Amino acid sequence: MDVASLVAIDIHTHVHRSISAPGAKEDDAHLAAMAKYFKTDAVAFTVDELAAYYRERKMAAVTFMVDNASQPPDPNKATNEEIAERAAANADVIIPFASIDPHRGAEGVAAARRLIADYGVRGFKFHPS
Repeated sequence: MDVASLVAIDIHTHVHRSISAPGAKEDDAHLAAMAKYFKTDAVAFTVDELAAYYRERKMAAVTFMVDNASQPPDPNKATNEEIAERAAANADVIIPFASIDPHRGAEGVAAARRLIADYGVRGFKFHPS
């Protein structure tokens, strides 16, 4: 990452959609509320789409998803691993963080260690949803 060529670094961005997801769901109430709040049509970015958005603006972004131990896995949602892998492919503008729900306990600690060692994750959001 060429920090000198950047105009800013956004330190809090979310990835809401996996690259394998069919597309943003118009009927998703959470995404619709976010779009209204942020006054935009596009809130369900993949990592690659987020990278393109920030690259156009000569910015970089710290990005992650939100882990929620009480919810079943969503196949349309990007995982920590996917975010780290796609961040590596977009390392000029994306800084990969991971999210681990603290309710995961020892499992979460093991996941954090693995994400650092195997995926090069640079930081964490520990958020109990």
